Amino acid sequence: MFTLKDCEDLHREILKILSEVGIEIGNENILDALSGIGARVDKKNMRVYFPEKMVEEFLSHVPKENWDTRRSNFWGRCGVFGPGWYINPDNNEFVPLDSSHLEPYFKLAKHLPEITECFLTGYPWSPSPDLAPLYERFYCWKYGLSPSGILYPFESAEHLEELYCAYAEMKGKKPHEVFNGGIFMMSPLKISKEEAEQFAWWWQKGYPLYITHMTTAGLSAPVTVPGLVAINIAEEIAIGLIIKACYGVERLYLGAMISVVDMRTMIRPYSRPEIVLGNLLISSMARYYGVGCNVQTGLADAKVPCWEAGCQKTMTTLSAILSGADTLLDAGLLSLDQVYSPIQMILDNELVGALKRIIKGSEVSGETIGFEVIKEVGPGGLFINHLHTAQYFRKEMWEPSLWSREMFNNWAEAGKRVDIDKAKEIYHTIMENAQDINELTEDEERQLLKIIHKR
Repeated sequence: MFTLKDCEDLHREILKILSEVGIEIGNENILDALSGIGARVDKKNMRVYFPEKMVEEFLSHVPKENWDTRRSNFWGRCGVFGPGWYINPDNNEFVPLDSSHLEPYFKLAKHLPEITECFLTGYPWSPSPDLAPLYERFYCWKYGLSPSGILYPFESAEHLEELYCAYAEMKGKKPHEVFNGGIFMMSPLKISKEEAEQFAWWWQKGYPLYITHMTTAGLSAPVTVPGLVAINIAEEIAIGLIIKACYGVERLYLGAMISVVDMRTMIRPYSRPEIVLGNLLISSMARYYGVGCNVQTGLADAKVPCWEAGCQKTMTTLSAILSGADTLLDAGLLSLDQVYSPIQMILDNELVGALKRIIKGSEVSGETIGFEVIKEVGPGGLFINHLHTAQYFRKEMWEPSLWSREMFNNWAEAGKRVDIDKAKEIYHTIMENAQDINELTEDEERQLLKIIHKR
């Protein structure tokens, strides 16, 4: 879809953004580190500029990937991203999401075969904002989840480090080995003083941090797809140079959590065609640079499990995996990240399995083509009872558990159940038989909560 010339034109504009507009960073220590690798720093305005030659050299030295043989790394994830609404599977009523929903929601996820990651960001039910990052880690360690790694507010830093030290000791590891933390760049092109100080505090103690960002066409980026992608990639390269300056590591992996603004309502929908185009252009630029990339997909603006939700999740995800980008599908998540549905999670588990089959592809060889089999069966014959079919059908054919696999009359005679009906049955079966997911002992819980309650 996008040509080599498109990539070359976009690259030239990205170089201009980095060299002429630069990045605002609210911490002098980070600016000094960047100055040390050749960036031009204006401390009066807390701005750093990256000369074109510096950027080109960086791009030439980062580890490369072979896009001719690259296949998408794709997985299903179940995440909770903050306050929202929970759809009761029994009566379809919306109830406010609270902490009591965490265990059963993640218990379901851990018993679905295609959901391989469970994720929690923050803890919105914390009694105070400064305890949210502490409770996030506690519940992630308790239920075996991946933490988002939020660090703010900065006042929690020392207390959070104490919690990490205690947990690391419990697990026989070093604090740096269990640490997960990062900051958000304020698009466009700014790391605020609060976020920069958080980064500097942990970095100077030797902890590995990440920097991420979200760009929105029409808000924090130009309204056009190329303008959105230009801002996104300029920020990604700047992040790579910050990591090089602070940690001495040269790497570039294009990440993208892009969206657009709805000009009528001013929301940031996650499932519009322009997002697909942006992800495809970012994948093209990753191929152009010879680096990996990960794009955000598998989300829905729909409010309930429905045709809209399935189309939106499939549209963004399928296009990304076919482009070769790494990506994931957020199972159970609806209405951007406001609604959590166990039934949608089960429906999404099925979709993830089907999409993984597409990624797997098929081996093309004389044996798989089966010329000798075709010759033996001949015109008008059937392959269903041939040994070749028995040898290969389990490898080649994906087996659905929810999607239709009968003709109309058999379906009608069996009760006319649709995918949502089947998903409800699966939900109750799993919840009646699911094992406990608590990964902390009672003593470990007491020790960690004691540290949290000291705050």
